[in-house]
Order: sequence, then structure tokens, then C-alpha cells
Amino acid sequence: MPGHAIVAAIAGLTLMLLVAAGYMLAARRYPLLWHPLSVFAAVVVVSVLVAVLGEVYRSGWTQVPTMARRSAVGGAGWGIVIAVLYGGVRWMRARR
Repeated sequence: MPGHAIVAAIAGLTLMLLVAAGYMLAARRYPLLWHPLSVFAAVVVVSVLVAVLGEVYRSGWTQVPTMARRSAVGGAGWGIVIAVLYGGVRWMRARR
């Protein structure tokens, strides 16, 4: 694995963990953020931001619109998966 790929992977993982921790801290103060639609929206927004920032860093502004569309579609897919899983776990815990 090339050196820049290792650095990019570590930076991406660190960014994801920081965003998740920040979201959890914010959700403690604002309980509405625990709603599955809020989780979905957060996943899509973070996906687009990370992809656009990566594209700007890598090759400038020329491919940003294309990357924003692609990442929005991918982020929406992952947002649905995460929100459904989270909603299911929340529903199962409420039934106990």
C-alpha cells in the first residue's frame, strides 16, 4: 500500500471518529438529533463534505460537482442503511 493511501486512510478514519463523537455530544444536548431522519441527513451531509474536500485537495475544483453528486447518492444509500439499523435497534429497545 503506497504511503499516501495509508495517510489518507488514517485521516479518513480519524475524521469519521471525530464526526461521530461530535454528533453524539450534540445529540445529548439536542435529542431531536437521535431521530432516524436526522441520522440520515447527517450521514449524507458528512459524505458530501468529505468527498468534496478530498476532491479539492486532490485535483482542485474541476471535478467537485461530479463528486458531490456521486457522494450524495452513496451517502444517501449508507444513510438509509444506518438510519434503518438505528431505528430498528431503537424500536427493539423500546419494546423491552
